[in-house]
Amino acid sequence: MKTVLYTISTLRRSGPVLVLRDIITNLDRAQFNPIIVTISDEVGTSIKSDFEKLQVPIYCLHQRGWRTFLSGAWKLRRIIRQIQPDVIHANGFRDIVLTAFFIPSSYTKCASVHCDWAVEYKLKYKKLVALISSWLETKALKRITCRIAVSIRLAELLNKKYPTMFFTFVNNGVDTKRFYTVDNKSVVRQKLDLPLDKKIIVWAGAFSHRKDPLTLVQAIRQLNTQAFFFIFIGFQDGLFSLCQQLLIEQDNVLFTGFISNIQAYFQAADMYVSTSLSEGFHLTVYEAMSCGLPVVLTDIDVYANLKNNPAVFFFTSKDVSGLAARINELVKQDLALLGKHASQTVQQHYSAKQMAQNYMNIYKKL
Repeated sequence: MKTVLYTISTLRRSGPVLVLRDIITNLDRAQFNPIIVTISDEVGTSIKSDFEKLQVPIYCLHQRGWRTFLSGAWKLRRIIRQIQPDVIHANGFRDIVLTAFFIPSSYTKCASVHCDWAVEYKLKYKKLVALISSWLETKALKRITCRIAVSIRLAELLNKKYPTMFFTFVNNGVDTKRFYTVDNKSVVRQKLDLPLDKKIIVWAGAFSHRKDPLTLVQAIRQLNTQAFFFIFIGFQDGLFSLCQQLLIEQDNVLFTGFISNIQAYFQAADMYVSTSLSEGFHLTVYEAMSCGLPVVLTDIDVYANLKNNPAVFFFTSKDVSGLAARINELVKQDLALLGKHASQTVQQHYSAKQMAQNYMNIYKKL
C-alpha cells in the first residue's frame, strides 16, 4: 500500500478542495492510504467535516501568509519524517513552494497545477507581489517530480510556455452523484422560490476582476428583463457591491451569497454563463453541464476542448454586446436537447471516478 500525503492551504470550500475531496472519495483504499496536511487553520466555509467522514487523518501547520515559509517549513518536515509517505501531492502555491524547497529530494513529489500561475497572479495581485509569486512558483515547480495540469488544454498551454518543464494532465472531475439532471425543473424552482415563467441564467464564482462579473452585469441591462431571471452565486466581496449597485433597479436578479446547495440552482436553471478571463479548468462549468445546462463561455484557450460541443457557446472576453447576443441566440434553441449533450459530455469524460483512477495510475508509476 502506498501512503499519499496531500498538502493544501486549507479545506475551505473551493475548486481545488472539492477536487481533492472527490479524489480521496474515489481512491482504492486497499492500495492507497491518504493523509492531509493543511497550512492554515480552518475558517468560514470549511468542509473539513467531509474529509473527517472519509476517515482521513488531518494535520495542520497553523501558519498564515508568508510566515508559512519560516516556522511552517520545519513543522511540515517533522510531520513528513513521522509519516514517511511514498508520494507527497501539493495542491496550491504555498504548499508547492514548501514541498519543493524544504522537503528533501529523496521524497517523491507531485503537484496539481490549476492554472497558468503567471496570468493568474497578474489578475489577482499587485505587480510586485505577482512577479515574486510567479517567480517562486516557477522555481518551485522545476523541483517537483511530476507536474499535473488539471486539464489537457492547460497542459498543452503550459508545455508550450515552459518548455524546460513537462506537464502531464488529469482532467478535473465532477461528482455526478451530486450534480445530475432532474425530470422537472418546476419542482426545484418552487422549492427555491424562483420564477416559473422565465429563463433562468446562473453565474457563479468570486466577484473578482479575473471572473469579470461586470461583463454579465452590463449585458443584463441589454436583455429583455421580462424574459430572463439571473442568479449570481458567490461570496459577497470584491466587485460585489459595484455589481449590486449597477443592477439595483433590476427586479429579475438574485444575489444568493455563498450557498452549499449550488447543484439545486443548476437543476432549476436553463443555462450557465462564465465570464472568466483566465481559468485552469473551471470545475463549476462542468458541474453545471452535469446538471443538464448548456453553457456560454469566454473564448479563452482553456475551453478549446469544448469548441465543437453543441451545448457550448462562446463569446469574446469582455464583449458585453456579444454576450447578450449569445444568450438571445441560445434561448431560441432546444435547451432540453442541448442539456442532454452537456450532461453526457461530463458523464463520459469528466467524472470524479475517472479523475481519481487517473491519479491512482500516476501514483503507481511514481
